[in-house]
Amino acid sequence: MQSKIYTSALIAVFAVSVFFSSCKKDLTVSFDKSFPGLNLVLDTTSHTGTFTISQANINTGISAFASSNGFSVNNIKSVVIKSCTIGIADTTNPIASRITFDALDSIKATLSSTGLTDMKIGTVNPMPHTGLTSITLNLNNADVTSFIKASQFSYVVTGANNAPITHKLPMTASVTFTISASITK
Repeated sequence: MQSKIYTSALIAVFAVSVFFSSCKKDLTVSFDKSFPGLNLVLDTTSHTGTFTISQANINTGISAFASSNGFSVNNIKSVVIKSCTIGIADTTNPIASRITFDALDSIKATLSSTGLTDMKIGTVNPMPHTGLTSITLNLNNADVTSFIKASQFSYVVTGANNAPITHKLPMTASVTFTISASITK
């Protein structure tokens, strides 16, 4: 009789362990999504002060990105900016007359989308005046999930110049987001 109880108990323990080991588990994973080569143009101005430098509209493509990485948009837990850089591509003028970030005292990047409150994501303030043609913004670690979940948002760059901008200045920006999402394994 004791061996039947012992055998029954072993079978029960085995069945429970098989059941629980076969249950699906939710895991949180992180993915980086980059938007490189955002084209911006700093227009000419004879005035100094704060102004909108340029903006780039971004189609997120988040549904396809999520699907290709094994999660859905509804499973996104958080999105933060991992990096944000802006470069000046002033190649139309002789090196001596090329404009650098020395012409600016500060720069700020903001995300904007219909139905959402604009969100500052990073700044350089004060701007170092050392002849830089590329900068990395200081990020504020804001959760920008609502912008990534939108089908489109705008990346808006504002700044304060300290000298006239004598010719149109092409710029490129790159933004990388880290997306945390839950997936079922």
